[in-house]
Amino acid sequence: MPLSHIGLYPGRARTFRAIRQLRTQIAIISIGVIVLFAGLLLSTQARAQQLTVSPAWTVVQVSGEARVRPTGQDQPQIPWQTLTPGAQVSVASETETGPNGLVRLTRGEDVIRIMPASRLAIPPRPAASIFTRIRVLLGKAFFDVDKRAGEEFEVQTPYLAAIVKGTSFSVSVTGERSRVNVAEGLVGVTALGNGQSVNIGPGQSARVTSQPNAGVSTETLAPVSYTHLTLPTNREV
Repeated sequence: MPLSHIGLYPGRARTFRAIRQLRTQIAIISIGVIVLFAGLLLSTQARAQQLTVSPAWTVVQVSGEARVRPTGQDQPQIPWQTLTPGAQVSVASETETGPNGLVRLTRGEDVIRIMPASRLAIPPRPAASIFTRIRVLLGKAFFDVDKRAGEEFEVQTPYLAAIVKGTSFSVSVTGERSRVNVAEGLVGVTALGNGQSVNIGPGQSARVTSQPNAGVSTETLAPVSYTHLTLPTNREV
């Protein structure tokens, strides 16, 4: 309609203005929805990247005798294989070191150092699980765990379970007891016999014995012991 005629039809003019305003509002809402959807998509992708961590560990260094083998109910008994730098240690496996063996494993920013005469197992991990679980069956291992949102790291022994979020600590196991020593961060320790749970921080230790229904015993480490909590250097594996 020519502009000169709009004044003759004020009702239509108001209708045209209302339509234009409605179109503008729809365009603004559409842009807002697109921006919101893009933000949610990026947030979902970022979270997926945080949670998508390969379950396999990489052997970075090996010293002395060290070997690995698959485990699992559906696995036949497979002979031990010698560990070499660059090898992948996957879930459903166990790693063992000899009297002079040392192994350093990495996965992203996480580090595990397996000390001599030790055995460590990595159980299967369901695809949707937020837990990384490691089992120290015998001996001693040092852990340096990176903090990630939505990710839980748990170390199990025959007598206790330790849940951590970004920390450095050691776990040792004998036939009589399991112990956790913390260098950095906070570790939640639960006795598997009676369910007692405690949190321990830097310079603290928690112990659970093999006695039936044994609880968690805690202590503050002596300065010399606390110094020894420092993770071995790269040269020491």
